[in-house]
Amino acid sequence: MTSLDVSAAELRGKVIDKSDNNGIAYAVVTASDTRGNRHHGTSDATGEYVVTGLADGTYDVEVSYLGYRKVSRRVEVRGTTRVDLYMEADEQLLSEVVVTAKEGHGITSTSLIDRQAIEHLQPSSFTDLLALLPGGSSSLPSLTTANSIHLRQAGTGDSDYDISSMGTQFITDGIPMNSNANMQRVTQASNGTYGDLDAGRNHTTSGVDMRSIPTDNIESVEIIRGIAPVEYGDLTSGVVLIQRKLKATPYEARFKADSYSKLLYAGKGFEWGRLIANFGIDYLDAKADPRDPLTSYQRFTASLRGQYTWQWEKMNLRWKTTIDYTGSFDNDKYDPEVLKQKDDRYKSDYNRMSMSHSLLLTPTREGFFKSLNLDLALAYESDRIEQDKQINLSRDVAASIVLEQGEHDGLFLPYQYMSHVTVDGKPLNLYAKLKALFEGATGPVSHRVSIGGEWKMDKNYGHGQQYDPSRPVSPGTSYRPRSYVDIPADHRLSFYLQDDLRWALRGHQFTLSAGLRTLQPLNMDHRYAMAGHVYLDPRMNMQWRLPQLTLGGKKMTLDLNGGWGRQTKTPTLLQTYPDKLYSDFIEMNYFHLNEDYRRLYLMTYVLDPTNYALEPARNDKWEVRLGAEYDGYQFSVTYFRETMNSGFRTSTTVRPFTYKDYDEGSIDGATLTAQPDLATVPYEEKTRLGLYGSTTNGSRLVKEGIEYQLSTKRFAALKTRFTVNGAWFRTTYANSEPMFRSVTTTVVDGTPVNDLYIGYYDSSEGYVREQLNTNIMADTYLPRLGLAFSLTAECTWFTSSKMMRENGVPLAYMDTSGEVRPYGEEDRADLYRQWLVQTYNESAYVLQRVPFWAFINLKVTKDFGSHLKLALFINRMLDYMPDYTTASGLKVRRTSKPYFGMEMNVKI
Repeated sequence: MTSLDVSAAELRGKVIDKSDNNGIAYAVVTASDTRGNRHHGTSDATGEYVVTGLADGTYDVEVSYLGYRKVSRRVEVRGTTRVDLYMEADEQLLSEVVVTAKEGHGITSTSLIDRQAIEHLQPSSFTDLLALLPGGSSSLPSLTTANSIHLRQAGTGDSDYDISSMGTQFITDGIPMNSNANMQRVTQASNGTYGDLDAGRNHTTSGVDMRSIPTDNIESVEIIRGIAPVEYGDLTSGVVLIQRKLKATPYEARFKADSYSKLLYAGKGFEWGRLIANFGIDYLDAKADPRDPLTSYQRFTASLRGQYTWQWEKMNLRWKTTIDYTGSFDNDKYDPEVLKQKDDRYKSDYNRMSMSHSLLLTPTREGFFKSLNLDLALAYESDRIEQDKQINLSRDVAASIVLEQGEHDGLFLPYQYMSHVTVDGKPLNLYAKLKALFEGATGPVSHRVSIGGEWKMDKNYGHGQQYDPSRPVSPGTSYRPRSYVDIPADHRLSFYLQDDLRWALRGHQFTLSAGLRTLQPLNMDHRYAMAGHVYLDPRMNMQWRLPQLTLGGKKMTLDLNGGWGRQTKTPTLLQTYPDKLYSDFIEMNYFHLNEDYRRLYLMTYVLDPTNYALEPARNDKWEVRLGAEYDGYQFSVTYFRETMNSGFRTSTTVRPFTYKDYDEGSIDGATLTAQPDLATVPYEEKTRLGLYGSTTNGSRLVKEGIEYQLSTKRFAALKTRFTVNGAWFRTTYANSEPMFRSVTTTVVDGTPVNDLYIGYYDSSEGYVREQLNTNIMADTYLPRLGLAFSLTAECTWFTSSKMMRENGVPLAYMDTSGEVRPYGEEDRADLYRQWLVQTYNESAYVLQRVPFWAFINLKVTKDFGSHLKLALFINRMLDYMPDYTTASGLKVRRTSKPYFGMEMNVKI
């Protein structure tokens, strides 16, 4: 072959669907010569293709298209050569195209979400994936507030039930995402009267913010909703296992745009012999309202992952490493031209760098020992909140800047000032885990034994809350500046042992997984109840798979699953070591026309809300599940119940405060030559009760429900699969222990009742929420057209909420002596204590029920060859939301608005 032959030949033809003789558009045709040189062509809309730049000779021609079997043949090319290529649909590949979550077939309830489902969903963050779970539904994006996860739950509850999201463990590539040292909040900005820009962003005790997790580098997700294996700990609700791409991939790029955000991703995977490497970057720019550029959220992530394998005669060693950066930037400001005399700003920066290493040792020969795995990880954050707030006061407000308890002169805040607060956080998380796996048998029973140990360390090296106490964001705040670096590090040590037993008997297959996990908090002061304590988490799951049945010539399998377990979550650093509180009492407030003669005198108490009796939150879970498969149809139904009586909440502590009440009326202002001398002013010593909050194990959270899913086979004629899933959830939110509460604002003879008496109530302050929903999806895959689309009807049959009844009578009360006395009949007649009985309107106990509504969502993806894919979605394309009348006779009109967007995926 001479150089004159180069590019003198070409290969032409048509790619044809063998079943109907129609052309297949955008199939990739590759011609490889004997030297390994490859030439590519792509079929057009009619199926015609051309491969140019060839020389006369012999070529191996291959045509591939998703959903069809590959076709390969050897072709002799001379000049212009025409070869038609016939392809057959691969029904197995068609059936494997799944665009929703799959129910796992293991012995505990899990949802499996693969890359196909993620791509079809077109997510902006991990939050979007939750719509695929039983009981889930799509929602409008809320990317300018923290996104927390709530599994198997009706409603979300308030901050006293954060344990639900805090107790869900996220694990990425085997490494937990740890938020225990997160303290990024503006502590003093809790007074709703003056507004709180930090409120929606604060997730210090609610676990992982799902906005920070990109989805483009994810290969698969497994969400354990049931009883987790004992390998996973420091959790109460569930486990989210994220496995990211680690394989050779083409250059990938994705651009998504919708009415709330813009997203750009680029990545690539390489493979050189035993070395594999992947990298990816991601940028998200979101706004709460496209018309409002002053409230925004940005996320930037970068990830580098690698793997190398050494092979020896007896052992193989695999080393995996990851380096990740996540930066998120949450901004908010008011436009002073819109809101006069307002120039408020809020900016939150989150910068997280992490590195992990994993070593896996496996033998080359079969034996009892299967593997030894060591995981090491380090994560460091540099987080910062900057908030400016303009304060306008309508009255005199006293302030104190002292940090010690005692009497001192105070100051009055200006009627107008600009406050600035900085929150500097530098969490450091260290992690180490060693685990071993063994397999063996005792008679007919096979064993798979896993044993391991885990250590975690959390510490915050930030400067903490920094601001001028004489210019607070929230006038009257009970907080002062605080550094985080003084807070001790939190260490937790765990060990676990689990045996997975399997045996078969006359066609029946039994599986039992039983294990025990220990948890021991370390490095704690001996005054803490957790110090030196070892907590045990026993867990068990089992499965009984019945012998295969034959119905209508088709095989059917049935399995019955059940499990029980205890799951434990330790409190965060902020809950274990809370901020000190400062309670200021005005003893003298003397006003004089001459500013030099005015005097404000205060008594400041320094309160330590540390609860040394605080214990980890513990959740008892059990479930039963029936699963069936028949002729490509899959069905499962699960009943579960979870009971937790030790969730974390802020409970009220009461104590008496004694202070002096100086008689300002005795001061002769006409004779003053300086501020009043306290020694010459008479006073009365007074005592009144005050309240402050501390973290306790006082939340009760009970979840129960039924989850179900039915998936049909993909019907060949329609190229369509139908999936029905949904759930009934019933969740009880309540107190689990009595507590002091201020229930009255009554004033008797000029004295507030709550200054003298505070009641102690055995009331739940609880409510029960329910919901029932069903999602019906029809997903169609047309491989010849490279087209996939799904139409989903999200039906919510009802949601409801009802308060639990209370009698309102206190068990006891505290008086100004600090003693707690039982509450009896004689107290009902007392001039003051009668007001401690709380009365309720019967309307408070009426069931509030929202009736049926439904949305129709459409998602479409179109492949243009193997290099380009376009996709669009329209959520709430159609809706049915009829008006309804509440139990109190109020008519409610419901509306919704569609949410739509599109994206482009490029692979080179």
